[in-house]
Amino acid sequence: MKYLILFYFLIGFVTLGYTQHKTPVSFRDYLVPAFHLDSLKDVERKNKINPQSSQYLHLLIAIELGKLRRSDSITTQQYNKIVQLATKHKSTLGLAMANYIMGAYNSSGQEEVAYKHIVKAQKQFTQQKDTSGMIQCLSWSLRQFMQDDPSYSYGPLSREDLLKMNRGNYAKLMALAEKSKYAIDKVTYYRTILNSPPAFSQETPEKQREEAFKAANEILDKNPHLVYLRRAIYRAHQQGYFFLKKIDKVLEYGLKTLNHPDIKANYQDYRNVAGPYIRLKKYDSAIVYLEEAIRQIKIENPMNIRSLRLMNERLRDAYFGTGNLKAGIKAYDEYNKYNKLIHQSDRRLAVYEIREKYSVSEKEAELKRLALEKQVVESRNKLLDAEKREATLRNLALENQANESKTKLLQSQ
Repeated sequence: MKYLILFYFLIGFVTLGYTQHKTPVSFRDYLVPAFHLDSLKDVERKNKINPQSSQYLHLLIAIELGKLRRSDSITTQQYNKIVQLATKHKSTLGLAMANYIMGAYNSSGQEEVAYKHIVKAQKQFTQQKDTSGMIQCLSWSLRQFMQDDPSYSYGPLSREDLLKMNRGNYAKLMALAEKSKYAIDKVTYYRTILNSPPAFSQETPEKQREEAFKAANEILDKNPHLVYLRRAIYRAHQQGYFFLKKIDKVLEYGLKTLNHPDIKANYQDYRNVAGPYIRLKKYDSAIVYLEEAIRQIKIENPMNIRSLRLMNERLRDAYFGTGNLKAGIKAYDEYNKYNKLIHQSDRRLAVYEIREKYSVSEKEAELKRLALEKQVVESRNKLLDAEKREATLRNLALENQANESKTKLLQSQ
């Protein structure tokens, strides 16, 4: 009976909460519903909401945002469904949310895809004058720029160009967030203070960082639906102390992150503890956390070959630091394997090799492999045909030049 009462309350929450007077008009309007992800999934399964209605559109967005917060899988099919409904109902906010969710989801391992979605989302949030959405997109851009592997290719833009662009993003974000009265925006403001590098602003003193850390946590304590940002605040504080070169503090807050009751530790949290241990030359401790980080990433995100390369590089250094050359060489071989994958010309095949290894269905993996091999053969054939055509045209051009020279010689004689 208690379950039925809760179920019908949730139906009312979704169906009545998204009436014309309470239709979401901003990024932040989805945060509370997304916090109740399991309940929303029940409503989607059991409630008879018209699947072509705007109410269903907003329900789907809240569900996918909730899944993003939990690091659950988000499919292209769900993204396309939201885009179709948003287009049908002429909802720019719906399109912006779809692009933001897909951009944030693809941040690890598919940076190009993520960047394209975030750029679209930022333009759409700007069109809606949705400052909370704009702030989240600007924050993503700054974090991604700081976290990117230095070897990563930025296409036509140099790293210096991107630094200049992100300085502008930093100034814009801080101006918008500082004036905002909303909790999500203020937390993002303090988070940006904590992890901004000196290249973006003047060096932030330790006292100001501690004040920002305290202020952000006080907001999270009062807003349970934002508790998913607790990890982000602790990581930002670690990053800030890294800029101050206080490695003991980086380690202290890394360990606090692992032990915080609101935070379910993942591979990044273990990696962030191993890093300072290496800098402090406590290699045995670093090895323990790195091996756990590698074990977890192979379960959570095996396609993130850049992180796998980085962690195996650090594991190699840690083993060499202890004098265990055999284990160090093994870690180096793993590092080298991922390094080669990253630098292969066809990135799809590089990602596939990782995906295939951890595929649940061997048959599915085999079909994908054959399909990709066929694509490679076709690409090579096209390349050969193009080279043949180019060689033929080059020969014709040379023959024409020879005939012209011969004609001119005969005329002169």
